Amino acid sequence: MNKIKNRNVLPQGLLHLLIVALVALCFGRDLVWAGTTGNNISCFVYHRFGEAKYPSTSIDLDTFARHLRYLKDNDVDVITLGEALQLIREKKRTSKRTVVLTIDDGYESFVQNGMPLLRQYGFRATVFVNTANVGTNGYVNWPELRDLHAEGIEIGNHSHSHAHFVNVEESGRAAFFRSDLETSQQIFLAELGVIPRLFSYPYGE
Repeated sequence: MNKIKNRNVLPQGLLHLLIVALVALCFGRDLVWAGTTGNNISCFVYHRFGEAKYPSTSIDLDTFARHLRYLKDNDVDVITLGEALQLIREKKRTSKRTVVLTIDDGYESFVQNGMPLLRQYGFRATVFVNTANVGTNGYVNWPELRDLHAEGIEIGNHSHSHAHFVNVEESGRAAFFRSDLETSQQIFLAELGVIPRLFSYPYGE
């Protein structure tokens, strides 16, 4: 079975965490979904947009635009991660090459710099948000997230605290993780009116 890491799904409740995908950075390698029809779906993973002082996590806007232009020019189907998972669950083959665009952490530069380019090319994406940072310096706020959600951007859960859960004392790790996750889900419900069904572990742990 292929080694698949960093993207997790919360389909119905807290006890069913299914690791689903995330190894490619930007133009990365195809993901082969074990146990399905054998379709390949590439996942493009982003964090910050046009923030040169964070070179390890930021993509410059010209490069991002080239990514999107390549997808558009080559008639690649860009879908949300939730839609990709539905295809996998139903063991359906895609009719053409398909990719997913994901953005972690909900930095303000996505709204300011990344989203205008997505609009220009008519693409959607999945944004994973850690609720403790929403509205703080450098991060999106709830009105912006509500607008993104209304515009068709899929909102996923990236925990509340963005903690290193594996560093928590083992005896209390499960309780801490559950409490953190429940806190974030309650906040999402209060602010967006929905509970995300997708979960991405902080740091890919």
